[in-house]
Amino acid sequence: MSDPKQLDPNEIRWYVMRAYRKENLAEARLQEIGTVEYYLPKHTILQMNHGRRICRQVPVIPSIIFIHACRNDILQLKRQYNFLQFSVWKTKEGCKFLTVPEKEMNDFIRISSAREAQVRFYRPGEIDLKKGTRVRLIGGTFDGAEGIYLRAVGRRGAQFIVEIPDMLAASVSVSPELIQII
Repeated sequence: MSDPKQLDPNEIRWYVMRAYRKENLAEARLQEIGTVEYYLPKHTILQMNHGRRICRQVPVIPSIIFIHACRNDILQLKRQYNFLQFSVWKTKEGCKFLTVPEKEMNDFIRISSAREAQVRFYRPGEIDLKKGTRVRLIGGTFDGAEGIYLRAVGRRGAQFIVEIPDMLAASVSVSPELIQII
C-alpha cells in the first residue's frame, strides 16, 4: 500500500480499520490497552438459541472498527495484532487510507450510541440523502450535531440522519423545533 503523502503520519485522525471477523477481539484488545480511543458501532438483534430468543449486541458493519490515533501508533498496534488492517481506497495516484473527519465522526458516535432514542442504521444506497435538507440541531440531547433532515421510507415523520460517506448512516427522530437549516 502506498500513501501519496495525503496524510501526516503523526496527525491524530479517525481511521477506518478492518478486523476480518474479529471486531470483538479487536475491541477487547483495545480495551485492555486503554490508551487508544476507538468506536465499534453495534446494534441489538434478536436471535434464536436452542429454541430460546436472546438479544445480542452485534457490530453494525461486519469487520469494521474506527480507531482514533495517529498512523504511527496504529502501525505499532498492527505489529502486535496482525488481524487489524487499514481500510484503503484505491485511486489512480495509489492507495489512500480511509479516514473520517473529526466532526462527522463525533456526530455519528453521539447519534448511533444514543440509548434514549430509537436509532436506525442504513447502508449506502438505502436512502437518498440528496432529497434531504442540511440541518443543525439546536438544543436537546444532540445539540450542535449536523446532518440531513428527510423523510425516510418506512418511517413515520422525518428523520435526522448523520452519515459516514459511502459506509453507513444512522438516523433518529427529532422534534422539528430543534432543527436549524444551514
